[in-house]
Amino acid sequence: MFIGRKTDKNLKEFFVVYGIENYLYVDHSIDIDQVRLLISDIAPTSALSVDMNRYNILDNRISRHFVFNLQKHIDDDGCVKKIAEYCFQEYFTDDFFLWNMTDGEDEELSKKYQKIFLKYKHLMDIEYYNPIFKDVTKVLDEEKTWYECPLCFDAWEDKTINEMTECPKCKKIMAKPQFVKDYKI
Repeated sequence: MFIGRKTDKNLKEFFVVYGIENYLYVDHSIDIDQVRLLISDIAPTSALSVDMNRYNILDNRISRHFVFNLQKHIDDDGCVKKIAEYCFQEYFTDDFFLWNMTDGEDEELSKKYQKIFLKYKHLMDIEYYNPIFKDVTKVLDEEKTWYECPLCFDAWEDKTINEMTECPKCKKIMAKPQFVKDYKI
């Protein structure tokens, strides 16, 4: 999933969605439904939970690395809270995964969770076309499995279904040209 928004200065911002949380609170008097998205903003080693209503969905395809989880809690006052989550499997091993990764006091645990997040971040960054990465490879064959890096001129074979690829020599992430599109915000 890919989202975007225009800033106050009319600049475009794009974000890959690394998780989705749908909170549903059923109270005796009111129902509250809120969807939060897990994105990576300024710090590349951590994630941030944001309100979906502040962004435009640009690509609604769900990551193939997501798994589904449903939690149900009843508070002391009788309020029922349901959380439907889509995220990578390890996210569900700790109810405080995000907090422990970003703000937790256990530095070793934070580093462990950051390493897990970075693994999935990389997988999801190359899964679908991502305009955050500006460079585009050159296709070298009709089957579109051989690519050339425009920066270091290394060539490699990539038969994955990913729409992005990574140069094995310079490690630059770039788009496969057959998947480049112009997202409108």
